[in-house]
Amino acid sequence: MHIIISVLMIVCGILFFVVPESGYAILSYTFGAVIMFIGCAEMFIYIRFGVGLLGGGWVLCDAVCSIIFGIFLLCNQTFTMTFLPFVCGIWIVVLGFVRFIGSFDLKKLNMSNWFTEMLIGLLDIVIGFIFYFLPEVGALTGVICVGILLIVGDISNIVDLIYFWKAKRYAKKFLPIDDEIKDKK
Repeated sequence: MHIIISVLMIVCGILFFVVPESGYAILSYTFGAVIMFIGCAEMFIYIRFGVGLLGGGWVLCDAVCSIIFGIFLLCNQTFTMTFLPFVCGIWIVVLGFVRFIGSFDLKKLNMSNWFTEMLIGLLDIVIGFIFYFLPEVGALTGVICVGILLIVGDISNIVDLIYFWKAKRYAKKFLPIDDEIKDKK
């Protein structure tokens, strides 16, 4: 089953890479669905644990807002496709500033990689501004990157599964099988 899912994800990655425009539409649907799912999970948490607890009302508010926003994004794909590069751009800029500022803490600790962290932070800031100010470039670049990540990540999953199966087969030679353990009880 895992190999089938990995192969399907590799196919999706190739499609994202080859036809990024349709991949972007898929990502925007996924974005809306994930936010709606997060809202449903928060609603479950509220119902299960938050009723009557201090701050539980905020969990409920967050859940309802996430569900409504997720439905809104799913129903308004044009808005989502326009909105996504801006959000990603702001997010990447913020992460870049955090990394850039953190690099100076590494310098104070005499860490040798502080300069690399600073450069990566600056690169993140530049990429974030590109996503924000050139959303069409950011959107297509983002989809292509997701496609590459899907391809590489799921090839890695398949390789890991193959090694796991080999290790499991090898371990069975030295470890008792479940049936042997049951017989001993």
